[in-house]
Amino acid sequence: MKSTSLRGWLLDTNVFNHLVDGKIDEAKLLERFSPFVTNVQLEEIRQFEPKTPEEHRRKQLLLKMVSKIPDAVLPTLAENLNLSNSDLFRSREGSTYSQILEALNQINPKRQKSNERDALIGDTAIRLNLELITNDSDLARIVRDLGGQVLDLKHYKDLS
Repeated sequence: MKSTSLRGWLLDTNVFNHLVDGKIDEAKLLERFSPFVTNVQLEEIRQFEPKTPEEHRRKQLLLKMVSKIPDAVLPTLAENLNLSNSDLFRSREGSTYSQILEALNQINPKRQKSNERDALIGDTAIRLNLELITNDSDLARIVRDLGGQVLDLKHYKDLS
């Protein structure tokens, strides 16, 4: 059973992109929130294959940003053997993963791999009672519809 008090904030991968792009002030974000990430965000950044010097620089900045969240990597709670390190997931019990994935695939079926990652992140936020910080309006709406809490960056201007 989910408790009514929030345990913290789970950052979607797009938050790191906003940090690197200077759209979010890192100090303001870390001052206001005690954020968590999952192994999904870390692997998504690590697996990114830069093709240009600018993309290589961006990847290094993303990795640096992630490293500023010490000891805050959470296991995903739903298992997706294609994406989630099997050592870093907990259980399928109470999972909203399938519901989130189905809804995301209906909205954008061409983003299957991204939808799988987003579903793992959304499910983890809901099940651990973490507020998801994202600018993905589809994921935000679905997580809210399933009882999760979301801080949508599109409506949160004082972090820039």
